[in-house]
Amino acid sequence: MQKFKLTIVSSLWICLLSACSSAPTTNGPDWTREPARIVDNGYIVYVGTGGGPNQESAQFKAEGMALEDIANECSFIPKGTRVEDRYVEKGAHDSNAWVKVALEFQECDEASKTTDPSQIKKLANASFTIQMKRYQDFNETGETPPADEVAEVEPLTEISPAPVRTVGWSESTHFYVVRQYIAYQNEAVILSRPTAYQPGSPEARVYTTQMQQPQQQVQTAMVANPQLKTQPQVWSSIPDRPKVERPAALRAHPNPHAKFLNPPRKNSGAHQGGDGHHGQGRKHKKRQKEL
Repeated sequence: MQKFKLTIVSSLWICLLSACSSAPTTNGPDWTREPARIVDNGYIVYVGTGGGPNQESAQFKAEGMALEDIANECSFIPKGTRVEDRYVEKGAHDSNAWVKVALEFQECDEASKTTDPSQIKKLANASFTIQMKRYQDFNETGETPPADEVAEVEPLTEISPAPVRTVGWSESTHFYVVRQYIAYQNEAVILSRPTAYQPGSPEARVYTTQMQQPQQQVQTAMVANPQLKTQPQVWSSIPDRPKVERPAALRAHPNPHAKFLNPPRKNSGAHQGGDGHHGQGRKHKKRQKEL
């Protein structure tokens, strides 16, 4: 009898651990069960997941997760990034969504080495950056601001130092934290007014100078630890991920009188791919054929 009780307890504990650590199960297309990041024919493909009270909310979270993962690896979201497919499952009380986002490996690699703010603004996908900030604001405040409220932020008046390694952080954790720090600084640059960070301007020179050290730190870490490049973790999948402070220009300012704003049903013109449910991988198949 005691052995039977122990078996039951062990089974319940395993189920609990599994529920806490895994993504929602799905009967959807094969790509919904793929890892969060794969490399396919010269493209990096990210799969984001999200749940919410309705289809729009779930899809918003899934796309936000994938976009933030891209920004962490590439240091910002490059122009060629596109949504290739979407899939949503509606339950009795909520919905779960999956989204597949892809970009060329070469484009990500070029972005990750860029420190010139005018070049960053030129190479970045502004629409996706706005969408990502709305997702980040939602995670901080529970509210989703309209796109026009986050489309332009004040230029950085000062740049805080990159995070230093603290007790409990592994070397790889520190690597991903510094990458997220870089991604946040670049995000502020991309969303600044069009006249900010003009080539050769004092603010552009200061930005480039101050960002060279953390960029070099990231490149040096990848040389010393090749697995960071050959077997990278995805930012959203890092267990017990440390919180990285966003620059003041990016921080959300919650309005206690504002109502929750559901994400829009339709995505911006920068999005490509599925129809909101399951696009059957049309863009993905086209990409493979072109290569």
